Amino acid sequence: MKDKIDWELIQRVLEGNHSRENEQRINEWLQSDSLTKKEFDLIRKIWETPAVRMPKPDVEKAMEAVFKRAGIDAGVQAVQSQKVYRFDKDQRSVPFMRHLFTFRILKIAALLLILVAIPYFLSKIIRPSSMMEIFVENVKQEKITLADNTLVSLDAGSVFRFPKKFDRERREVFLSGEGYFEVTPDPNRPFIVHANDAIITVLGTKFNVRAWRKSKKVVVAVANGSVSLQPEKVTEKESEVVISEGQMSVLEENEFPSIPEYTDIDEHVTWRHHEMHFKRSPLREVLDQLERWYNLEFTLADESYASNLVTVFIENKPIEDILELISLINNFEYEREGNKITFRPKE
Repeated sequence: MKDKIDWELIQRVLEGNHSRENEQRINEWLQSDSLTKKEFDLIRKIWETPAVRMPKPDVEKAMEAVFKRAGIDAGVQAVQSQKVYRFDKDQRSVPFMRHLFTFRILKIAALLLILVAIPYFLSKIIRPSSMMEIFVENVKQEKITLADNTLVSLDAGSVFRFPKKFDRERREVFLSGEGYFEVTPDPNRPFIVHANDAIITVLGTKFNVRAWRKSKKVVVAVANGSVSLQPEKVTEKESEVVISEGQMSVLEENEFPSIPEYTDIDEHVTWRHHEMHFKRSPLREVLDQLERWYNLEFTLADESYASNLVTVFIENKPIEDILELISLINNFEYEREGNKITFRPKE
């Protein structure tokens, strides 16, 4: 038996369907050497492994990919073409060696799949993020040049995320705050700004985006060229507007962008010089801007005044002059303690 293995006999022994004579032959074979016993123990473990049904579509697809990457030809692939891989009693009429060979092929396939997948997942886990993030502190402003030489100016309090290197199909960045973009033209790669829940798409132009989270709106003003503006979560074509040079559009929360209208572009970009035009803007929006520019904290004695509509031009002047102006427009008086300022109506 040592010279020639009787696989049919081994199968009958494993099934419990054997005679005393056959059992004696098996014992003699096992005692022939330690390696033989280890092989038999391994075969027994495989035989006693609980049946697992493996759906054909998934297995075939996985096996095809594995064999292709391993350089194994189609003839070998045919070995794993059984519909179900399990060791049920109704299948044990098939020679046991074929079961064993199929099982080993599947183990090899699983191992190859793991070896192929590990580098991919490790690259996702270990590789540091390719995105950079800038938070502009209060009082300050920042200018950065992106990988494609696009120039971005950011106001105080803004958060800007951008890749170290743009991919081949598009150039995407993310803004929360206010920024002025001077985009390097590239007709093959659109430049896309994600701002709050808006998407601004351009090829090469100059434009301003005002997108503060607290205001829940996005204002886009175009100084040169044209851009498209649309809600990020809406795919209907009518949700998109094209804003041409000298125009602006406003996208309110859960709405479509307003019809573009002509505007004085200078009024949208004077923030770069610490000056800003407000036209019928909520008082709280004006105070938020002053908080970022002067690192202050404003409190209203009655919060209902926060919705007062204000039209004012904030110049680059000492904060005391601006506080006096705000008080005059709203018939307020104010009290200052350090960087905390409280407005209350005059008595």
